[in-house]
Amino acid sequence: MLYFFDDPAAVVAEARRILKAGGTFATCAPSRYDCPELHAVLPPEAFEETFASEDIPGVLDAFFADVEINVWDAPMFDLPDHETVRGYLHAHYYPLFTADEADAAAAQITTPLKLTKRGAWGVGRKRS
Repeated sequence: MLYFFDDPAAVVAEARRILKAGGTFATCAPSRYDCPELHAVLPPEAFEETFASEDIPGVLDAFFADVEINVWDAPMFDLPDHETVRGYLHAHYYPLFTADEADAAAAQITTPLKLTKRGAWGVGRKRS
């Protein structure tokens, strides 16, 4: 959930500080390239996350040892119709989309749609 913070590295540094030696830290995040099937209708702000899966290796490597990264990149969700696409856009990208804006964007998407989800999770261990 590091994408909720303005300075994700500071949050990870604090987590490292309070962990005992041998403790583990884990994080996950969607990719900046998540849901490529929707990119044409997303506003530029949708790509301005402070932290994305592409950032996980660098942040974890800076603070932890034995870092392991696991990536996902697969077609995962079926969006059968425009109403489902509208609901996904409004829920997932709120407040970037009002209900009306999500409806207008969904009208531009060909359905049914198989949505590709991309991201990663990573873990690191504190040595000392």
